[in-house]
Amino acid sequence: MSTKSYKTSLTEVQEVEAKPPFNHRFFRNLFGPISEDTKAYVFVERFEPGAESFPHYHSPPQVEIFYGLKGSGICELVSTDQTFFQRYTIEPGDCVYCPENWTHKIKNESDKEEWMVLGVVFNTQPETG
Repeated sequence: MSTKSYKTSLTEVQEVEAKPPFNHRFFRNLFGPISEDTKAYVFVERFEPGAESFPHYHSPPQVEIFYGLKGSGICELVSTDQTFFQRYTIEPGDCVYCPENWTHKIKNESDKEEWMVLGVVFNTQPETG
């Protein structure tokens, strides 16, 4: 019988600070990174005031979703062909979908309060075989 656990709790996962130069961001990895056993990377990210991620994208077949948990922050999203740009506010209960190959970054624009999001990166292609 397998000893792998398919359940975790936020209180059981150690918070880790992002490496410089992306200070003032903290992660709790619930599942992942993506592997043969885990098809999604699930994490809670906490941003201190003014902290932000770097602009990045996920190669096919990966996409990313952010769900607001606490405070208020923004997500900037740019399409692959750069014909679409949108800036979304993410507050508790808001959800933003970042398609594959679309550049995005998230930021806490507050100078006083922290911001927390649930992030999920997952593969969009079903397994074959």
